[in-house]
Amino acid sequence: MDGNPARPKGTAVTSDGRFAVVTGGANSLPDRTPTGTVFLIDLSTNAQVATVTGVGIDPYNLALVEDVDG
Repeated sequence: MDGNPARPKGTAVTSDGRFAVVTGGANSLPDRTPTGTVFLIDLSTNAQVATVTGVGIDPYNLALVEDVDG
């Protein structure tokens, strides 16, 4: 990111307990561009395994919906 501490805003854990999903972004936005980010964290290794960027500015909330059909 920008070298400053991240600011996690929203968190959720998958129903199987394997992953955490965290919304947030950089601690500073010098050019004020939309830099909202969603991180997928593998809880068995504490490793970031995926990132989705450009989901707005400072996304605060998220919801996980389980796919019961598939």
